[in-house]
Amino acid sequence: MVSGQEGPGAQALRTAYEAFNDRDRDTLLGVLAEDVDWHGPLQGTLQGRAEVWERFFAPLWEAPVRTEVHDILDNGEHVVTLSQVVFDVPDGPRSWKVCEVCHYNAAGQVTERWATVENEQEFIEFARR
Repeated sequence: MVSGQEGPGAQALRTAYEAFNDRDRDTLLGVLAEDVDWHGPLQGTLQGRAEVWERFFAPLWEAPVRTEVHDILDNGEHVVTLSQVVFDVPDGPRSWKVCEVCHYNAAGQVTERWATVENEQEFIEFARR
């Protein structure tokens, strides 16, 4: 990939992060393939867009949480996102760095996603409150 250009995976993920922060459910879910495999520290492995919505996004939808993207790298097959998840809570923002690796299809939809979070146990305990 030539510097300064983004592939369809990077563009799709930027759209997904913006949609999450704007709480635009339809746009967010449109970035996920119907049969997406979703792997992460909070929920383990989820399969399919509906399960990802129900078990990952829906519980966060009303929460004071947002994602700040630091960088997105796209090699044409995988997209790596470096970001920070921020919870704007009354005693001040709480944040954790996140690294996500995604596969995507020709339509730019995420087909598989893996995530890791810094201080994972602390993040899990906080997020489950």
